[in-house]
Amino acid sequence: MALHDFFRQVMAIDEEEKREKLSKERWAFQLVTKAIPKKIKALPFVEPDRYIVKGSVGQGVWTDAPWVAVMDKKVTDSTQRGYYIVYLFSEDMCRLYLTLAQGVTETKRDEMERVKRDIRQQIPVGGRVQTDNAIRLSASKRAKEYERSVAAYIAYSFDNLPSDEQLVSDLKTMIGYYRQYVERTEKMTPFKQSLSDRSVVEHIHFYITAKGFYYTQEEVMNLFLSLKTKPFVILSGISGTGKTKIAQWLAESVGATEDNGQFILIPVRPDWNDGSDLLGYVDIKGDFKPGPLTNVITEAENHPDKPYFVVLDEMNLARVEHYFSDVLSVMESRRWENGRIISSRLLPKETAGRDLFLPPNVYIIGTVNMDETTHPFSKKVLDRANTIEFNRIRLDHLDFLRDLPTVAPLSGGQEWFAAR
Repeated sequence: MALHDFFRQVMAIDEEEKREKLSKERWAFQLVTKAIPKKIKALPFVEPDRYIVKGSVGQGVWTDAPWVAVMDKKVTDSTQRGYYIVYLFSEDMCRLYLTLAQGVTETKRDEMERVKRDIRQQIPVGGRVQTDNAIRLSASKRAKEYERSVAAYIAYSFDNLPSDEQLVSDLKTMIGYYRQYVERTEKMTPFKQSLSDRSVVEHIHFYITAKGFYYTQEEVMNLFLSLKTKPFVILSGISGTGKTKIAQWLAESVGATEDNGQFILIPVRPDWNDGSDLLGYVDIKGDFKPGPLTNVITEAENHPDKPYFVVLDEMNLARVEHYFSDVLSVMESRRWENGRIISSRLLPKETAGRDLFLPPNVYIIGTVNMDETTHPFSKKVLDRANTIEFNRIRLDHLDFLRDLPTVAPLSGGQEWFAAR
């Protein structure tokens, strides 16, 4: 089936169908999320090693403006940030726009306007591609944000949808402008340097806020920079201030989760007297039994491009300098050598079967409550850590009860935390 036919079928959806509950079985869902992206990916100028193609009609409920996006992997892997090609359907399904637009969730308005101006300057006046602000999707707030993000577009109507050849030609033209702008921007600012620490923090803050939790951007910035400068951060404060959650959501915002093994929560027990519970031990048969931290370190060594976050929950229930002393000593030994960070041995080959080091992509966060059931910290512990205190609770923050937008995690997580 031709691209023209797929678009026409989507636009033929009537209001009655949109009142029904959205599900994966709906034909519109299949068209927008599977059939149309597959058709676009098959076009010879949509290089699979360069472009991501995906579509959406909403999550749980119909969106006001269904879309299908073509994203350059150098620029973005999510429609919430960066700039990309995107087909936008109007809410009444009478109009379809092929656009060069931007993510509205994580883009500041002044940055959005700057990118729009830059893109419009390279598009000649009088051609099929328009650079005005006449696009109309819906009266909803989200649709208005989409309209504001558009730098250039070609408009189609249901009654006069062009041939498949013209649709393909238009897409090729728009991708040409997109590619031209990407390559021009790359020359001025390489992409790997274009996302500043502040931009990463803003993304993490957006991600946490979308989960219904409340932290200030300064608190997120504090934790982010603390992890960049030292691999060990202590979060202290009374129970209920969100110490564990901010660590979990920060990790998840850059793609590190319990499911993929990049986020690990280790509850500390009061009876820990040495490092065996954390690092492992040699059993009576002479076999090494790795502890939870050793398992994380092994995975991190095998995947140096991924960050691994370890949360030691209530870490001062036992004396930290007893069970954590080996790790603290190795942290102090970290140094630059031949362009990378290395450390002294954490466990020798004689114990673990191989020399074990502390890789630079492992970040340890300890949560502590200061009360009569816990132990104070020694100077050795405090010297090795960045310490952040949480002492504020917002009982009137009820965003978790609202329907909040979904924010996608950043890819390439380790590069945002690595020292440079």
